[in-house]
Formats: sequence, C-alpha cells, structure tokens
Amino acid sequence: MSTIQEVFGMAPVGALLLNLKKYQVLSEYTFANPDLLVGIECEIENWPFDIEKQHFGFTFEADGSLRNNGYEAITAPTYTKHVPYILSTLFKRFNITQDNNYSTRCSTHVHVNCQNMTTEQVKMLCLLYQVLERPIFGFIGHERQDNIFCVPWSQCNMSYDFAHKFMRDPSATTRYWQKYTALNILPLRDRGTVEFRHLEGTCDIKRIVNWLNIIGSMVKFACEYSYEEFRQIILDMNSVSNYGAFIEQVLGQHAYLLTDLPTYQEDIALGVVDCKLCLISEVANSKTKKAATVRVEPANSAFDIAELTRWEEDLIQEERIRAVDEAIARTRNYYYPAGQNVVGNDGVVVAMTAPRPLPF
Repeated sequence: MSTIQEVFGMAPVGALLLNLKKYQVLSEYTFANPDLLVGIECEIENWPFDIEKQHFGFTFEADGSLRNNGYEAITAPTYTKHVPYILSTLFKRFNITQDNNYSTRCSTHVHVNCQNMTTEQVKMLCLLYQVLERPIFGFIGHERQDNIFCVPWSQCNMSYDFAHKFMRDPSATTRYWQKYTALNILPLRDRGTVEFRHLEGTCDIKRIVNWLNIIGSMVKFACEYSYEEFRQIILDMNSVSNYGAFIEQVLGQHAYLLTDLPTYQEDIALGVVDCKLCLISEVANSKTKKAATVRVEPANSAFDIAELTRWEEDLIQEERIRAVDEAIARTRNYYYPAGQNVVGNDGVVVAMTAPRPLPF
C-alpha cells in the first residue's frame, strides 16, 4: 500500500532535520513515541521589540490573528524527545511567561509527520481520533471546542463515509478539507503531516509533553495494529467496562490523562458510535448498493427525526454486515431518548432504546 510520501510525491522530511548534536533529551520527561517527528507552532503575544527574532531550530512569522506584536515561533521537524529542550531554551531566552505572553487568542499547534505512514494507517489514525475526540477535548479543556479555529469533527458536517473516500482518493479528500478543524488533514498534501490544533497557547512544558504523549500514542497504535484488528476492537466495544481498557491499550502508561476525566466514559461512548457508523458506511459503500434510510419513531407517532445511511435487506443477511448491525443496535441508545423505536424504511423495528437518559 502506498505511503503518504508516495501518494503526494514530496521530498523526504529527513532533509529538513537540523544538527541533532545541538539537541538534548531532558531526563525528567518520558515519551510514548520519542522518535516521532513533529513540528510545533507556538503562538505568542507581546514579543519584545528590542530582541532580534532568531533562535536555533525556529523560524518566526508575524501572525495577524494575534495582538501586541504577536508571532508564531515554528520549529523545524523535531523528534518528540527533543521538544522539551528546544522549547525550554526558547522560553528562557525570550523570557516567555504564561501571564505576559498568552491570551485566549493563542494556540499551540502540533504537526505530526505521516510521510512514512500508509494511507490505511492514516485512515486508522483518523478513525481512532473520532473515538477519542471528546475525551481529548476533556483533557484540553472544553472551552477550546467553542473556538472557531479549532472546530471538533463531531460538530462538523463530517460524512460518515469519510474513511472510505480517503482510501479511494486521498488527494481529492484532502483538497476539500477545512483548515480550522481540530484535527486538520489538509497539510497531508504539501507537508505530509496532520495538524492537531487543540492545545491552548502555553509555556507549560509538562502539559505540552502530556499532549505529545497522547498524540504519539495514537500514531503508534495506528502503525502497530492492522486495520482489521482495529475494526474488530471497535465493533466488539459494547459496554462501559471496555472503554477504560481500550484507552489503556492505546495510551499505555499515559492512559490516566484521559481516564482520570470525570466524563470520559460518556464521551468515549459517543465516539465509539461515531466510529461504528463510519465503519458501517464504509462496508455499505464497498458493496456498491444504494442507501436506504433509518428513521427514529417515537411511540404512537409517525414523523421522522433523523436519517442515517443503511444498506439494503440482502446485505443484512451476510454475516459480516449482521455483526456490524448488532453492534450498532447495542449502542444506539446513546443517540435516541427512552421510549423510541428505531425502524427501517420497510416498517420493521430495528432496535428499541432502553429507558435511560442521554449522556449529553
């Protein structure tokens, strides 16, 4: 299967690496994926006018979205294990502090090198992100999901057949992407990276390292597991007890960053449903059958509330499709209130929700 570098015909990122002898690894930090190449964009306000804006490993660009002499400090491609050192030297040299140099306008963006990843691995990273997006915003701080420059996928008009479209034509899929989504895949076309735009502007290196460990763990998982293994893990995830184990499987010793959050189970439940619907759409598209509709019908009522993609009756008879259908039916109660039946366009009840409140 083709790599991102091969699909988009770009020069290897290794040519952009700087002299590693000038970098150090700070022993007080541990890394989930230490050799993952990343690029950090630090948006910082109140840069002093009398300081020459040069520092090894960084370029500096004026940023019109910031105020008070705002600049972006942008690293060259850097191994994750070197990030604490280069950031600490930057913050120390320019006397950057949280109170003086950051506002709600500032962000810290992380570009992750995907050049050597296959298109299927990137697809899996995106599906994994769908599962974890809400807990990730819990870690970041939910106020960030209201930022127009960091829009969650769950709040976008995201197509559930995105993954299928990406595998069919990665170039076309990325061409029409929107930059200001929280996970931005647009840079795949010219840099071979995906951009995580979630983190606020900060000079707290420990917090930045924790964020890099979440990202690095996700990339590592996407590269170590096959797509079929991942798909089966998601389809088998049907109870709250699975969620903590799944996060531990992905994040390892850094799982506490998400599992310590009070609402992580409810958040990941919704992400699992999103991912399962995406997997359903992928299977339906692969069968090249026209879509039917599913409607939600309250008791003693006949009006439609929502429509979801569904395959025709002959596909339901296949064992593989039936397994997906059953997995979705067990989690649909996170979308529909108690006392409602989910019925197909043929009038047959597909599932009935349990009498329990919605978690949102």
